[in-house]
Amino acid sequence: MRIKLPGCTIFIGYLLAAPSWSAQWDLAVGYTAEYTTNTALSSDNEIEEWTHKPGFTVNADHEGPNLELNGGYDFERRLYEEDVFDDENATTGSAELLWHMVPERLDFVVRNSRTESPLRAINAVTPDNLQVVSTTEAGPTLRFRSPRGNEFQLAYLYTDVDYNETQTDSERQMGTARYIVALSRTRSLSFDVSNDRVDFDSLFAPDLDIWTGSVTISNTGSNSQFSFTGGYSTVGRTMNREDIDGSIFDLDISWQAGINTVVAISGSRQFRDRSTELGTGRSDFGESVEVNTDLNEVFTETLAEVSLTQTIGRSQIGIRASASEEDYEDVPRDNTRTGIGVTFARDLTPLTRLRAGVEIATRDFDDENEKFDQLTGNIQLVWRAGRRLTVSVGAVYQERDSDRISGDYDEWAGSIGVSYVILGTP
Repeated sequence: MRIKLPGCTIFIGYLLAAPSWSAQWDLAVGYTAEYTTNTALSSDNEIEEWTHKPGFTVNADHEGPNLELNGGYDFERRLYEEDVFDDENATTGSAELLWHMVPERLDFVVRNSRTESPLRAINAVTPDNLQVVSTTEAGPTLRFRSPRGNEFQLAYLYTDVDYNETQTDSERQMGTARYIVALSRTRSLSFDVSNDRVDFDSLFAPDLDIWTGSVTISNTGSNSQFSFTGGYSTVGRTMNREDIDGSIFDLDISWQAGINTVVAISGSRQFRDRSTELGTGRSDFGESVEVNTDLNEVFTETLAEVSLTQTIGRSQIGIRASASEEDYEDVPRDNTRTGIGVTFARDLTPLTRLRAGVEIATRDFDDENEKFDQLTGNIQLVWRAGRRLTVSVGAVYQERDSDRISGDYDEWAGSIGVSYVILGTP
């Protein structure tokens, strides 16, 4: 029998009790009308449609000596005028509650994320190809610190993963032992051993027993941050599936290359059965998560990204290049993605902000003999029309050029929305 955690309702309960511990929180109601020239993203049967999205947003932020909370969720009802798709509800967002039960000795964390992503990333991202993945984690961390600043940690984390459309739910339990050596005020060396047990609901998916050993070196300076983890993982599988093992790594570097310039580099290689992007939560305007969510299979996930952020007065420009690969062990789902994007944001006035972005990406589904190029662009103007009232206007364009003729499509979409803070501090 699986233990079902109540997901984001845990955090809504804390939001409602927030005044007792002085959290900054707000509740806003809103409505968005969206128009699209191609609601089904079809190559030969374009249908224009208006979609109405009433809903509400809840956010909370608190940082105290014993309790920290940060997060927010969006709920919306989607009403489709042309009835090409069924009307539906969607809740996305994320939150984390950290309780210092015994300061500097025992912590307890609860986290939740609700991310919307396609069932099949190879297909167009339409409402009938989307589902929400809810991930809820909870567990304690026990700390023992030496007079010299070294620290030994024991941690346990229970995770419940729930998919609202497919039978790919899972229950996970991870135990971790960690020893951190303080090399200096800014540098540390960490030795980790963890065991992660994954129990899938599906009778056709082999359960996993994952052992990982790793070493992490990190340095935090005034103008730069560096962290590198290297290790080895073994993935044991039931149902007579072969075990998997190999090296893993995780690299994060960022530094201030100039007074207003920040450069960041990241890369990783891990064994996974679900993409890391499924913990994103809610997406920004014109952006979306596009990874598979319809199966329980192990793959090697390799990621790389380079970004540059430049601030010029009231404007900020960002350039990002990224690449990813999912190499599946037993199913023909291997795929790669490369992309480059540019973002721009500017405060036109103290109450008005303009945001825009464009990205060109290539997806290659090797085993399924399909490759496509995709162009996406968006622009949005956000105006704070009153102390509690915000108005936004935006437009999105996307175009896909596929090896399959039926896989080609293009779409223009526009939206106008209003949001009103009814509770909390605007």
